[in-house]
Amino acid sequence: MSVQSRPQDKGYTPPTTGLLSLLPSSWVPFAELMRLDRPQGYYAFYWHYLIGLSFAACDVSDSCTPFELLVLAAYLGLWVIVLRGSVCTVNDICDQDFDRQVARTRFRPLARRAVSTTQATVFTIAQLFVLSLLTLPLPTSSYIFAAATTLALSVYPLGKRITHFPQVILGLAFAIPIFMCWAILDRSTDTGDRSSRSVSALYWVSTFWTVIRDTIYAHQDMDDDAKAGV
Repeated sequence: MSVQSRPQDKGYTPPTTGLLSLLPSSWVPFAELMRLDRPQGYYAFYWHYLIGLSFAACDVSDSCTPFELLVLAAYLGLWVIVLRGSVCTVNDICDQDFDRQVARTRFRPLARRAVSTTQATVFTIAQLFVLSLLTLPLPTSSYIFAAATTLALSVYPLGKRITHFPQVILGLAFAIPIFMCWAILDRSTDTGDRSSRSVSALYWVSTFWTVIRDTIYAHQDMDDDAKAGV
């Protein structure tokens, strides 16, 4: 029996519009793992990069031209697609048992068993490899922040198992691109105390914004989460 026709798929409706409707049926679960059918979440990732780039471009003395900034923003937009895809796949691997008990998430690919855990793990590794390749053209000073973002977002799904405040972990992770974008644009060796304070302040503002947003977002699953023991 194919993964697309298993009994666990009962109630699932394959996409009939949008990008996923154009893909071969065997590709659809993997596109869903990457959340390519849900661009709203992409913006939650990407806006931190846009804010970080804009802020750094205004404050870094040896910055880039407007055209270079647009090219960099577009490139990071592609980078974020793969980043989001990889960490969302990790999230689904970790939370598949919980997802089956929550109305909003019970038709995710792993929850409905459209793909196996092994397939999802291999897919995650492939995405991380592509993400690493996409990181190479960026300044080496940004690598540590790229790695920290990926690691922190991958750990986030485990946060709900050890704390009642996983949104804090998500907020701290989502805001790391503020530092990453600063490192990409700052070509000098001396940024000064004022610049360090300003970028740190923006980091904490971005952190708190995500904590507030995700706390509000999480309320839609409150009843199901309580039943599932999350």
